[in-house]
Amino acid sequence: MHAGSGLLKQIIARRAERDEREEQLVEQLTKLRAEREELAALERLLQWHAAFRPADISPAYDRSQAGRACESM
Repeated sequence: MHAGSGLLKQIIARRAERDEREEQLVEQLTKLRAEREELAALERLLQWHAAFRPADISPAYDRSQAGRACESM
């Protein structure tokens, strides 16, 4: 057996560990990005909703129009 074969095995094992860790990190990053996108969508929804609070609606506004406005989105 060649003297460098032990070192080669260590290098191969270390690379395999790094590959596995990379896969874990990619999966975590994918989940994090998806959650961030969901939070951004919720934030936009809440901002949109806050823009149409009843206090901001003129007295002439017909509340039955609100449902139709949401359906058209």
